[in-house]
Amino acid sequence: MSALAHPSPLLLPTARHGTTARGQRQKPGVAGRRRAGRTRIRLPTASRTVMMHTVAPTEIHLRYSRWSSLARDFRAQLSHGGMLLRLQTPLAQFSRILLHLAIPSGAAFEIEAEVVQVIPSQGVAVQFSGPRVRDILAAVEAEARTAPFDGEPDPADPRLGLGPAGDSAASPPPPPASPPATAEDPTEKAGLPLIQQIESMSVDEKRRAALHGRRDVRLLLIRDTNKTIHPFVIKNPAITLDEIEQIAKMPGVNPDALRMIGSNLEWTRSATVCRNLVHNPKTPIPLAIQLLSRLPPGDLRALAKSSHVRTAIQQAARKMIGL
Repeated sequence: MSALAHPSPLLLPTARHGTTARGQRQKPGVAGRRRAGRTRIRLPTASRTVMMHTVAPTEIHLRYSRWSSLARDFRAQLSHGGMLLRLQTPLAQFSRILLHLAIPSGAAFEIEAEVVQVIPSQGVAVQFSGPRVRDILAAVEAEARTAPFDGEPDPADPRLGLGPAGDSAASPPPPPASPPATAEDPTEKAGLPLIQQIESMSVDEKRRAALHGRRDVRLLLIRDTNKTIHPFVIKNPAITLDEIEQIAKMPGVNPDALRMIGSNLEWTRSATVCRNLVHNPKTPIPLAIQLLSRLPPGDLRALAKSSHVRTAIQQAARKMIGL
């Protein structure tokens, strides 16, 4: 019999749509769809998955030289599960990437990612994936929070490199017109005590030091005569509860900083914080009265009888205990 008598099993001619070659009606459930006289055979899902993941991911190395640069990008990009990579080498959309992230402490992390958007003349937007993404980002955030202040972010950060060794430059060089930024930590000027270093700072330097400085820097700046510095100390991500307890009872602190403490649900779980805010004469009265409900009955009775608190607070305490 000739070859024409045995058509290919992957391409069967049909008499008309919905019938077989012998004129029989197509039974429901038969694998494949027959359109325009041909049968299309779909590959199993497992086979398609294997075909999609046979290409090795592109390896990209990111290296941060300054903590301030990492903190900037973490707040704006990394914490949202992705980032913009300013690559000169184009990558296809949906291509897989393996990011080698190196931070200033020397620690390195590997993050799986996928290109979700190609932005002409800017780079590619990638989205992180993989089961360990949350743990990796939490570890990076923890190190960045406890890191010392190291000046303004470096415009060249992060340094990018392609390939397993990360040798080839992938990011455009920094603008030549920009002079090198002074990365000197204003709290580490050689030969000066810390208090003199802080006194020699400008207002902007004090705000940056308050936002990123270590504990001894925070305790000095919260006493600074320029009260606009105080809220930046409260915003410092490394500030501890015992520091908050001390600040809450300082009458020289900016009322806005005290209001920030009283509005934080985590800090106001501490009876010491609430007690100190209520007794502090600079705490706004509505906030102090609101915090009375968080004090134990013994503290309320003491406030109701005390002559050292403001009258409105004393009357509110008496009302709460039924005097």
